[in-house]
Amino acid sequence: MSQKKQFQYQNQFIAEKYDRFTATFPAGKKAIYREFAVSHGESLNAYINRLIAEDMSFPEWYREFAESHGETLHVYMKRLIKEDMEKYHFIPEEK
Repeated sequence: MSQKKQFQYQNQFIAEKYDRFTATFPAGKKAIYREFAVSHGESLNAYINRLIAEDMSFPEWYREFAESHGETLHVYMKRLIKEDMEKYHFIPEEK
């Protein structure tokens, strides 16, 4: 199979099996995000897909509770984790 035919086959397969969308990041951020994902064993695409799936798995009342306290769900959770870390004197090692 010629390289051109192989690309055509791959593109057709992807078009049939996957949805595509374009994400726009501030200049320079894509490389940073990709490096972070790879350092955690994922491609950037897999990382984004996992984050969306995890975010959607939270019950809606989690989000509503956080918003009733004037925060997004992620900001609220991050603050709670930070407070627990301080409470238990957990200091992560710097990499």
